[in-house]
Amino acid sequence: MVKPRFVKAELKDGMVLREFPTEVIKERICKPSTLRDIQYCLEHVVSGGLGRKAGNGGKLFKVSGKTGTAQFSENGSYASRKYMVSFCGYFPSDDPKYSCIVCIKKQGLPASGGGQCGPVFSEISQYIMSRDSMRSAIAAADTNSVFVPEVTKGSKHQAEAIMEGMGLSKPQLNLVEADTVPLNQVPDVSGMGVKDAVFALQKRGLRVRINGCGQIVKQDIAPGSVAVKGKQITLTASPK
Repeated sequence: MVKPRFVKAELKDGMVLREFPTEVIKERICKPSTLRDIQYCLEHVVSGGLGRKAGNGGKLFKVSGKTGTAQFSENGSYASRKYMVSFCGYFPSDDPKYSCIVCIKKQGLPASGGGQCGPVFSEISQYIMSRDSMRSAIAAADTNSVFVPEVTKGSKHQAEAIMEGMGLSKPQLNLVEADTVPLNQVPDVSGMGVKDAVFALQKRGLRVRINGCGQIVKQDIAPGSVAVKGKQITLTASPK
């Protein structure tokens, strides 16, 4: 427990006149044995209790914490059935480095801090821990190989600009752009991203409907067909 501190130092013309160091009022909040019991309980909330979804099954690192669920009133009544669910925890349990609290305000049941905030906490903790374990891109670079990204169909101009920005010499891209197809014909948009495909088709007056996300893998109007203004074309997209 430390004494509240609002000012770290007084400065004048860039010079420190007076500093206010942290003052410890009490070294521990409880006996070490009590703290060990609390840590044991918090770890088991995740390993075998209502907070299981906040962890990772113990496969990567241990997580400790506590779930929370509260119903709050609105205009003096609980009839609105509004809840605040939360999960507060720290990780890794054996050598804590990070603490985090996830709160979600929601309407109606189910309302579960472990079930609804736990997965969010799990994603955050895994991202942070994996970030710590990675080397920098420079340290991991292999000077004996040259990475050339795969380029999908779409704007040749944009693709060349991006690759030049990555330090690659003037790339030779054999991309068949939709703009080379006459405006009265339906272009082949398979292999394009959704943004480029929609732009190319709307430019020809077609109404576009998308199923899925990612690269276009199918179109229900064959390439080369007459582009009828106002006609709907359905595209199917799939992650690569």
